[in-house]
Parts: sequence; structure tokens; C-alpha cells
Amino acid sequence: MIFKIFILIASIFTINTFNNAQAFDTDNEDINNELIEGFWITNKSSEGIKSIVYIFIKDDKAYGYILKDINENSKERTDINNPNMDLKDKPLKGLVYLYDIEFDEDENEWNEGKIYNPENGETYYATAVLEQGSGLNGEDILKINASKDRYGLFNNTFEWSRAKSEEIKDLKPLNDNDIRFFPDSDIYEDFSEEKDD
Repeated sequence: MIFKIFILIASIFTINTFNNAQAFDTDNEDINNELIEGFWITNKSSEGIKSIVYIFIKDDKAYGYILKDINENSKERTDINNPNMDLKDKPLKGLVYLYDIEFDEDENEWNEGKIYNPENGETYYATAVLEQGSGLNGEDILKINASKDRYGLFNNTFEWSRAKSEEIKDLKPLNDNDIRFFPDSDIYEDFSEEKDD
């Protein structure tokens, strides 16, 4: 009888521990997603252009689109280097060019995603690491690794900094209808269906 009671208590403890662990993992993932979400300033492109990018979360994955170029007198850029002829005249504003990256708790990074380079029209495998408060002025830094191979052997790393409030004054995220996804993105069909509706 005592043995049966012991087994029952042990089973209840195991179930509770498992449920608590699942809840902790979910909460931890949500917290990390909240940390990466928001407005970021890119480093300068080869053309000397910086952009404000907005990162949002959908289905536990992060996506980033160009919201605004912040150079003086810069004209609205188009996706002129896109290999798809039909897309070359589309504006870069609203283009989700960082997509499908998901937080990996074991690696403490976002990975398994892709990033498109509008300067050459090529798409790369992407990982991202958040360094909180590591900027020159104490701002968060998002280090993004872009690589032609999945394992990051041939890569280029660049840094985005968390935008300050004065840098995004009066800026708001775009409406869904103004966002453009790549067809291989995990949520391309979802957004296409929503626009059709």
C-alpha cells in the first residue's frame, strides 16, 4: 500500500515538473521574441545608405522589413537587383528581407532563417545574436550572420543597432497590405490569402 502511494506521488511530481518545464520553455521563447521585436537601424550599405527595419513576430518566428531609408535626399529605392524581372520595379520599402528565423535556446541565437541582399539580389542563410546594451551608447546590438552555406563557413557578419525613440518619431509599422514576402517564406501563403480576403 505504501509503495503504491509512493508511485502515485512520484507520478504526480513528474507530470507537474514536465508541465512546468513546458511552460517555462514557452515563456522563455516569448521573452526572447519580445527582445528582438521592434525598430532597428542597419549598418551602411555599399551605397552608404542606412535603413530603419521593423522586426515582428509571427508563429514564433521573426521577420524584418525595410521601413524607411534615413539618408538625406535619398530617393525611394526599388528592388532593381532582384533576379525576378517582374519584381525589379517593386519598392524596397515593405520588403520582408529577413525571414523565418527562430530562437534556438540551446544556441542562444535565432537561426534557420534567410536574409536577402537587395544590393546583389542574392539570398543567404541567416542567424542572429542579440547583445543587449553592447553598443557605444548602451543600445542593443543585433549581430546578423549571412552565409551562402547552411553551416556559416562562408559568411559575412553585420550589426544592426536598436533605434532610439527620436530616430523613429512618428514612425509606425506598416499595414499587412504594404508588406511583401518572398515565396519561400513560411508565411508567404498566409499573408497572400489574407490579402485576397
